[in-house]
Amino acid sequence: MRTEILEFKDFDKIKEIVKNDGVVAFPTETVYGLGVRYDSFLAYKKIFEAKKRPENKTLTLMLYDKEDIADYAIIDKKIRKVIDFLMPGELTLVLPKKENIEIFGSDSSIGIRVPDNKETLELLKNVEIPLFVTSANLSGFPATNSFSEVNEQLNGRIEAIVKGDIKNKRPSTVASIIDGKITILREGPISLEKIKEVYDSE
Repeated sequence: MRTEILEFKDFDKIKEIVKNDGVVAFPTETVYGLGVRYDSFLAYKKIFEAKKRPENKTLTLMLYDKEDIADYAIIDKKIRKVIDFLMPGELTLVLPKKENIEIFGSDSSIGIRVPDNKETLELLKNVEIPLFVTSANLSGFPATNSFSEVNEQLNGRIEAIVKGDIKNKRPSTVASIIDGKITILREGPISLEKIKEVYDSE
């Protein structure tokens, strides 16, 4: 497979690749991510194959607008406060999934992220569909923070790499909020204490 090297401005090409079930690597405000359209089983399988990732692991749904989270997850007033105060941002929320929504690899919960990066948001806006996203690295390798690192690991395994800069170079916090219990699944820039402070605020 030939991996194309693109820039954020190449929206039409990126959209074409995503539309045709391709895998694209792109920078976020945390680390480089791999993205595919969320509603294609073929694309879903390809992202696992590209990373050599075990299929028992889940993918995150990346959205352009935090208001769309309620289309996929069950949200109460306390969760809404966390979304309003901490998203977009360096936070992935694992929430109860709506029963009428079918998401590949997801059962009763779903991980959702809205990036706090203008160029990444523009990419999401222009592809016009939510993306399944995971870190842009081979399974078992560290997360990638630069184009060169992604290119070294994934060139020839994915359709395209979008060149760009990383601000934080640390993966997002992954926090589960299920049945009123907040659990940190991966530590990141946003602490458990901060999430609880917002969640319990009046």
